[in-house]
Amino acid sequence: GKGGVQVRSHACPELVSNRIFGERSFGVWVYERGGGRFEDNDVVGNAWSGFQVEEQSHPVVLGNRVRDNRSAGIVVYNRGFGTFEWNDICRNGRCGVQIK
Repeated sequence: GKGGVQVRSHACPELVSNRIFGERSFGVWVYERGGGRFEDNDVVGNAWSGFQVEEQSHPVVLGNRVRDNRSAGIVVYNRGFGTFEWNDICRNGRCGVQIK
C-alpha cells in the first residue's frame, strides 16, 4: 500500500508523538478530503515524501520532525490545503516543502 498512515474521506484522526519511518512510499498520505492533526511526530526515512497532502485535504501539521525522506519533506498539490507550523524539516531528497 501507499503510506505508513493514510487519511481520507473526511477522516480526522489525531496522531501525537509517533514515529513513522521506513515506509516504501509516503510517511503520511492525506487525500480525498482527509483532515486530522499531526503533532510532535518523527516522519523519517520514507521512500517518497514525509507528508503528501492532496485532493481538498486540510491537515494540521505542528511541531513534527520531517527528515531524510527521499522526495520532499512535505508535498502539497492537486488542491491540497493545510496548516503547517513549527516543523523541523531537513535533509530531504528534493526540498523541504514543495507546493504545486
